[in-house]
Amino acid sequence: MAISQKMERRIFIFGSIIVMIFFVLVLRLAYLQLVQGEKFYQLAENNRINFQTIGAPRGKIYTVDGKILVSNKMAYSVSIKEKELNTEEDVKRTIDGLSTLLKLDGMEIIRQLVQNVIDGKVILMDKLTPEEKMLLLENIKKLPGMSIEQKVDGKGNLQKEYLQVNLRAVSTSNLLNACKTLSELFSLKYEDLLIKIIVKGLKDRDILRIKRNLTQEEMVILEEHLNDLPGVVIEKISVRDYVYGSLASHVLGYMGAISPEELQMLKDKGYRGDDYIGKAGLERYYESYLRGQNGLERFEVDSRNRKIRTLGVNTPLPGANLFINLDLKLQQKAEELLEKKLAELREEAKDDPEMMGGPTGGAVIIMNPQNGKILAMTSKPNFNLNLFAGGISPEDLQKLNNDPLLPFINRTITPQPAGSIFKLVTAAAVLEEKVIDENTIIYDANGTYQIGEWTYNNWAKRGYGPLNVVDAIAYSNNIFFYNVAHQLYKMGKGGITIPQYARAFGLGQLTGIDLPREEKGLVPDREWKEKTYGQIWLPGESLHLSIGQGYLQTTPLQLINLVSAIGNGGKLYRPYIVDRIESYDGKIIKQFEPKVIGRLPVSKKNLEIIKKGMIGATTYGTARKAFADFPITVAGKTGTAQTGAGNANHGWFAGFAPADNPEIAILVYIEHGVSSSRTLSIARDLLKYYFKIPDPLEEEKTESDDAALSEELHENEELVNQKEKEKEPGFSDKLKKFFNEVFSL
Repeated sequence: MAISQKMERRIFIFGSIIVMIFFVLVLRLAYLQLVQGEKFYQLAENNRINFQTIGAPRGKIYTVDGKILVSNKMAYSVSIKEKELNTEEDVKRTIDGLSTLLKLDGMEIIRQLVQNVIDGKVILMDKLTPEEKMLLLENIKKLPGMSIEQKVDGKGNLQKEYLQVNLRAVSTSNLLNACKTLSELFSLKYEDLLIKIIVKGLKDRDILRIKRNLTQEEMVILEEHLNDLPGVVIEKISVRDYVYGSLASHVLGYMGAISPEELQMLKDKGYRGDDYIGKAGLERYYESYLRGQNGLERFEVDSRNRKIRTLGVNTPLPGANLFINLDLKLQQKAEELLEKKLAELREEAKDDPEMMGGPTGGAVIIMNPQNGKILAMTSKPNFNLNLFAGGISPEDLQKLNNDPLLPFINRTITPQPAGSIFKLVTAAAVLEEKVIDENTIIYDANGTYQIGEWTYNNWAKRGYGPLNVVDAIAYSNNIFFYNVAHQLYKMGKGGITIPQYARAFGLGQLTGIDLPREEKGLVPDREWKEKTYGQIWLPGESLHLSIGQGYLQTTPLQLINLVSAIGNGGKLYRPYIVDRIESYDGKIIKQFEPKVIGRLPVSKKNLEIIKKGMIGATTYGTARKAFADFPITVAGKTGTAQTGAGNANHGWFAGFAPADNPEIAILVYIEHGVSSSRTLSIARDLLKYYFKIPDPLEEEKTESDDAALSEELHENEELVNQKEKEKEPGFSDKLKKFFNEVFSL
């Protein structure tokens, strides 16, 4: 009986314990289901459901008449599924494998992964010693986003101190720099610090592209080793296809991997660390239109993270298409002629010390002067845009960067010394300010102009005799422009009037063309000289400026715009490349119209005088060898710009045709081409091509500069002598008196 009661008591106690345990379990289950059920449901769903971005096709680029210039093509990329990089070991295996198999820079892969971290706090150094803490405190300003934190137990006792980085509080570039500093302070491995951040910070459930446009050989190698590379997959992607390779490379531009700084600015617009964005040209300027809207696929996976079925898709929207004003055949012709001339001159330079090695580059711009549309634009040397389509190789990039001819420079929008084309501005200034009129004669006796001890020479170093402003423009006579600039100086307007007119002609400021990185150049004046050098404006600086030398810097685009404004009656248009932007389904998003950005402060009468001088340049002046028998009247101006000791001069030509009602304006620039005569055959042949002039032009028109100029000077001398003989008695005495008055100024 006693045993029975004892047993019952034990059974009761045991049963009570079972009931209590069951009751606790029920309560815990209820808590998990009712209170935290949603949280655990989401965790389960997150393990079961994955998301993947579907890249949107980028917009295409066409000519205005529908010829495609830039398209897209299918390619393969190697990518990493971020979700599968669960440990530091996974990250190391993947990075080591990809860098070895594909000959990639492992550090660059790490940087790409770091760029894609989005959130979290990561412990970089655990259990700090007092010495480590002291060193960190001394350098904490060099460690943005990092802080020393403490862990305490339930009683408030300090357990440890550790260094933590808050990924949300620091930009990628600052994070990389901070980790570099930390590694140097404590002799830690830089890569290991970044890998810690990658494992904790990659919370995006997406795919990160590491290399685009894989070769067939790379595909085979990767497929053989996929099982050894955690998270690595090969996927189909769309990459750029530049149909004509290097054609219009500085205009169309190219794409490249997003930089940490760009990502910081664009994260809110949906950009990711592996995105490619426009880096130059139209690709960069119209990035927001060309980039489409990415889609998203939601799918279910099994316990091994393999896709089971698609649950839903948000379809991507392709980017908008650009239709540009470039005339494809005219662009091709401009590039062909410029490339050919540069090659000829480099060959010629081998036997001509005066050419100092030959030209280093050049530019051609063709524009409609009546509205500002750019019909052709090329800068040489250029490069094949398809090198960048899937990511340029380090070897190719280094080759381009180390090229002494600087192929990345867009010479059409880069400032250069303007030379004698600027004389058109000086002529406008002195005509409008009534320093001279059309009939004013200035006598060039021997090709020199004297101010005190300083002698200023004409480019030909010979006298031209009596000249009015029309002839001075036609012959590009320095002495005439020295004289009128000196007169302005003595009126107290040196370094004031000509710079004011230069700015009114659009120099020293951006044209507003739809290309990135346009430079505004420099129009020097008294105030600038005082501010920059702390010196007064000197008479010689007025003389140099009057012929486009000295401190003056202008871009080829500014000069063609200036010449176009003279041709169209005084309107400065904003040059523009894109005619319209259309959505992928053909709806016009934006139609660009001609925009007047300024008006020349020059009367119609004075514009006609300047235009006469430009016609004179092509009929009997400095450009006559190219255009004297041209069937269409061309108004033009040559220019030879000095570039400093040890460098050959730049050569320029700018003009428009037909002279009375121009359809086309053209500018040719040859960098270190010695003189303007080297530009003339290109300008002539392009005008011939544009106007479909069938007759071949004689080879004699491309005679060497020295021979052509020598003949011109002899003819000039004969013309001066003939004028002297025809004058009435006593006129030579008047000229001598006039000459003396001029040089006494």
